Amino acid sequence: MTTPPAHRLELAEHHLRDAEALMGEGDTANACEKVYNAAVEIVIALAEALKVPEYEEAVKEGKWTALYIGRAANRLSDTLGKWVVRGWSSAFFLYVWGTRVRGISVEDMRQYLEEVKEMCREAKKVLKECRLE
Repeated sequence: MTTPPAHRLELAEHHLRDAEALMGEGDTANACEKVYNAAVEIVIALAEALKVPEYEEAVKEGKWTALYIGRAANRLSDTLGKWVVRGWSSAFFLYVWGTRVRGISVEDMRQYLEEVKEMCREAKKVLKECRLE
């Protein structure tokens, strides 16, 4: 819970680079998980920086759950734009279909990955405006 938001975005970028490398190897299951992990870091970074109620709930609970992250993405989209919920939804889709069902191809992943990459770019702008990067 104490990872600074800017560091979380660095972790997200690292996960996205790893995902692209794994896609190049055809390893979609692990690539999907990396994209999901990137989105988790992005939403948590934004939630922490903007102190949304879900952040307070996660602190009180001592952990982030997928439900808190999804709720935070929804709330953040109301104030920041639909790019948050699009990125989160894309990552969650990849997580389910790529790691649980395992029925997704590299080509199937591309647009979803782009949504998460856009979320990361936009989050960096937000943190910069908050002077947290």
